[in-house]
Amino acid sequence: LPAGVTRALERRGCDPDRLTLEVSEDLVAADPERTLEVLRRLRALGIRLALDDFGEGQSSLRHLRQLEVDELKVDRQFVLGMADDARDSAIVAATVDLGHRLGLRVVAEGVATGAAWDALAAFGCDEAQGDLLSRPLPPDELRGWLVAHAAGAGAAVTRARPAPE
Repeated sequence: LPAGVTRALERRGCDPDRLTLEVSEDLVAADPERTLEVLRRLRALGIRLALDDFGEGQSSLRHLRQLEVDELKVDRQFVLGMADDARDSAIVAATVDLGHRLGLRVVAEGVATGAAWDALAAFGCDEAQGDLLSRPLPPDELRGWLVAHAAGAGAAVTRARPAPE
């Protein structure tokens, strides 16, 4: 995998630090030794890593400690449940805090409502993904979406990350 990723980056003329690969906890759990070695090799190339669906697996904290990741992605089930379940909201807030204390960027998956967006902003979540922002787009539609939303990007960033007091 590391050699193939290196070739792809070279063909595209892309710096490795511009690529973030998402790793699911299930992948790590299936073959921890091999997976950790491959991830170390990818990190050595300068590629960024994200632990995807954090909280979904059975050994999240152990994986978080073992992996050298740059980003923590909060599982969508917790984000979707925040409005109706105080426990889900508490889990998301604690996960954002934990990620920041570990020096990681935190991304919330599955943001579908303005209430979830506002709660995530209050928690200090770094980024959000979900239908509230956009449905998944094929590559040929992405450029048009980016151009159409470029003017509002500054407002979205400000709203997602409140200014420090």
